Amino acid sequence: MAKVLVLGAGLMGPAIASDLLNHEIAERVVIADIDAGRVEGAVRRLGPERCEGTVLDVRNRRALVEAMRRVDVVAGAYPVAAVAQVTEAAIDTGVSLADLTGSAVYLLLRLSGQRS
Repeated sequence: MAKVLVLGAGLMGPAIASDLLNHEIAERVVIADIDAGRVEGAVRRLGPERCEGTVLDVRNRRALVEAMRRVDVVAGAYPVAAVAQVTEAAIDTGVSLADLTGSAVYLLLRLSGQRS
């Protein structure tokens, strides 16, 4: 089973993490968010034996890439404003990305030479 980084600990991120764990899609989940309180709450609800948390600002490219390199898959529940940073980091690290935003559209624009 995979180790999954879930970007976002608002409403959707913990729900994604819960589904990944409860349906045995992921062996372990890392919940990441800029808000430490949200991260702690999500880990407490999901259980620290199955989930770990990290405070992460996706605008910090070095930290984002580092976090992505430690997992098999990234699941995104981050704001639309972060699509470019997260998508480019995923492409550059070679990690698979599934998200709730427009990363596929961004990728198509990037590949066609346009910028959003």
